[in-house]
Amino acid sequence: LPSVSAGNDTTVCFGSSFNLSASGASNYLWTPTSTLSDSTIANPVAVPTTNTSYVVSGTDAIGCTNTDTVSVTVNTLPVLSLQNDTSICNGDTITLTVSGASTYLWNTGATTTSITVSPSTTTTYSVTGTDANGCIKTDSVVITVNSLPVISINSGVDAEICLGQSTNLTAAGGSTYVWSSGATSTSISVSP
Repeated sequence: LPSVSAGNDTTVCFGSSFNLSASGASNYLWTPTSTLSDSTIANPVAVPTTNTSYVVSGTDAIGCTNTDTVSVTVNTLPVLSLQNDTSICNGDTITLTVSGASTYLWNTGATTTSITVSPSTTTTYSVTGTDANGCIKTDSVVITVNSLPVISINSGVDAEICLGQSTNLTAAGGSTYVWSSGATSTSISVSP
């Protein structure tokens, strides 16, 4: 019988493709066929989604056939945990934290589990996590940057009063207000 070899057992990450490698015969037939690019060649591309034993039948030039098996272990990808997309105000900072892998690489170049950022425009931050098996997964978070309100008092016109008089100050441009006096109304009366 031909000395058919299906190659060495191997381990891959989920979603990875690799070439099987048969030798020792003239014609080959691999099973199962569902995750192979071509089950009738010596080196088909395999993309298994679960642990799989591939069996190759090899036939030599005089019609004798032998088989061999190669086992492929499929490791799952790391499950990264990263906060949801969020919004901040222009000038604010936010700390982004990731978990679920062994090492990390952010698109900022950082390799820590947390980064503190202060984007001036809406920005997507992505992080690639690698687990102990060398499997890689990428996740991202969008930080939307909201513009600061344009606040004015009395439409930006300074006021002038005589000693003992009072004047009304009215704020505009925001939804809620806190004056330096502690008042939270839109308008206040002052008598400095």
